[in-house]
Amino acid sequence: MATEVMMPKQGNSVESCIILDWRKKEGDAVSIGEIICEAETDKSTIEVESTAEGVVLQLLFGIGDEAPVQSPIMIVGAPGEHVVTQPSAVVSPVATSPVVEKDTVPASLPTLMKPASNFSSSDLPGVSP
Repeated sequence: MATEVMMPKQGNSVESCIILDWRKKEGDAVSIGEIICEAETDKSTIEVESTAEGVVLQLLFGIGDEAPVQSPIMIVGAPGEHVVTQPSAVVSPVATSPVVEKDTVPASLPTLMKPASNFSSSDLPGVSP
């Protein structure tokens, strides 16, 4: 069964890392703890280790791509195993907004009050410190 290798979290403020170099390519054997890529945070360059053992089935990011932390960056599995679908964490959902018809007016709109023409600030109660 295929296993996703994730971009590790690199501290509280780091949200993503840029892939600088892949040390493995699709079809290469990989072991747990083996360096699979170099990535750059906003403060340093890190070496990312594999958390799975097997054969690299798919690299999910290219060199220069920005990979969010705790998202899959590589899929590892058995030799000859095929990846059927992309991991859900890689696919970004499209935000939808509600559809509003321009010609319709809701039946229960609040009634706006007209300002009083004879209003004076002296009509308000005073406030003293």
